[in-house]
Amino acid sequence: MKKEERKRLLSLHAYKIFRDKDGRWKTTLPDETRKSERRLIAKRELGDLEDTIVEHYQGIQKESDKRVIQGKITLREIYPLWSQSRKLEVNSMGTVKKNDQDWKRYYLQDDIIDKPMYALTVQELKYWAHKKIEDNHLNKRDYYNMAIVMKQCFLNMPMMRSI
Repeated sequence: MKKEERKRLLSLHAYKIFRDKDGRWKTTLPDETRKSERRLIAKRELGDLEDTIVEHYQGIQKESDKRVIQGKITLREIYPLWSQSRKLEVNSMGTVKKNDQDWKRYYLQDDIIDKPMYALTVQELKYWAHKKIEDNHLNKRDYYNMAIVMKQCFLNMPMMRSI
């Protein structure tokens, strides 16, 4: 693997890498199957830990590439990747936490996140947005905060091929 590609994949990792008291290198990886949505990994050598991190992000990339090419990628699949890159883009972790709260509040229980993004029409999205405003009594600021997730995921969809 090229050094640049390895470095890029490691830069996607937003969690702290540290050496624990037992001498092993540790970090966490995203894991939606766990309650904390993270999984602790530990390795004796830093290089081995970095290899595991790179493999994790390569696996995400390969699966996303396949789904994007097939036109089947969903918001549910893109959101975790967008959230990881968002952590690198913003200065405040409060912003990331707010995005996660909005995801859980407005999106997670909604059927729209499981529809292929390429299949969503402008009319469907407008109806969905107006329905969210009406059902949740959103003011302008709340609507903007809620909609940023959808907008950014759509804007960054081509990015999924380069993650």
